[in-house]
Amino acid sequence: AAKSNLPIAKYQLGAIYEKGIGVPEDPDQARQWYASAATDGNQKAMHSLGVLLAANPAQSAEAARWLRAAAETGLTDSQYNVGILYEHGTGVKPDLTEAAKWYAIASVNGDVEARLQSVRAWALRSFAWPWAAQRVCARPIAAAGVPSTSAVRTVSGTGTDSSSFENGSPS
Repeated sequence: AAKSNLPIAKYQLGAIYEKGIGVPEDPDQARQWYASAATDGNQKAMHSLGVLLAANPAQSAEAARWLRAAAETGLTDSQYNVGILYEHGTGVKPDLTEAAKWYAIASVNGDVEARLQSVRAWALRSFAWPWAAQRVCARPIAAAGVPSTSAVRTVSGTGTDSSSFENGSPS
């Protein structure tokens, strides 16, 4: 099906190679299949390609481009990840206003963790001394059990594994 140019099939094949489901893990094959599906407009492939590329600092600008493309299609996890990229300046120029905006968008779309990060990013942006904002915001966020925002997350925070394939598509 993937060779028939079906974007969902290309995406699924990328996930299979990324996770080594029934085949040896092969990040290069995963990247190629994700890129093909992403180019065809598959939003989960855009996201997965961005996450895969984000693991390599030399490819962070391309990762940011794909994550933003997925975010603009409405994929909540990508919206959250774009916030992370802007907050940390990974593949993009650091911009706390833009980070807060993307966290807020993800929050409106139901991401509870993004809601806390949005408030934190707005606070960081508002303080003259970022170290002070970090001290003020760190305790409530840590108390809420929110993990660090230094790493991007996979689709729905779970990635793709053999248990997520239902009705022929990963969730």
